[in-house]
Amino acid sequence: MQSSQAVDIRWANTSSFERDFKAKIPGMDFAIYKWLIMRQGVETVKPDVHLRRFIESIVHHSVSDRELVRVLEKVADELDLKAYELDWRIWEYQRGAQYLKTTPISTIDAQSQAGVTTFIDDDAGYLNWVKSNPQGFVLNCERNPRPTYLYLHKATYFTITGRPASGKLWTKDYIKICSLNREQLEQWAKGKVEGLLHPCRICNP
Repeated sequence: MQSSQAVDIRWANTSSFERDFKAKIPGMDFAIYKWLIMRQGVETVKPDVHLRRFIESIVHHSVSDRELVRVLEKVADELDLKAYELDWRIWEYQRGAQYLKTTPISTIDAQSQAGVTTFIDDDAGYLNWVKSNPQGFVLNCERNPRPTYLYLHKATYFTITGRPASGKLWTKDYIKICSLNREQLEQWAKGKVEGLLHPCRICNP
């Protein structure tokens, strides 16, 4: 007998927006449908505002939800990425781009304290830390931290190590707050900006 999870996954992979949802479920538009089947493991993207802004800033014209999904699924395939991974990378990039800061380093305590290490303009030090502490946690935030942009990752998560997706630097426009203890990062966020951590939806720190 198949588990309910297996049944849900099979349904999601064989479902159709037109057949199963359109005009049948109030408020269920195409974007919500894509989000729903993504939650069941289908390799696709959700055509939300962040992805739309990203694509339209490149092509310089409006795109439909279906066109956006088709293009990004193709791009993910060409980049050898899971579609949801590309979705998240763009989502996080667009969220950060709205609040990009160039605040001087003096506004942030760049010293290690209470088990928390802050890396600003120090890619070498940051990459050495994540390599030496694979069991640790990394908080990605703006150079001038804001409570609305505090994203937590595992130190081993591929999008925060190696070569930055933007091809630039890890600790310039965005800085890295690192610790072996998640609770210490939660205390840092509360004490510095009165904010809460936003755990990565993919690496689940």
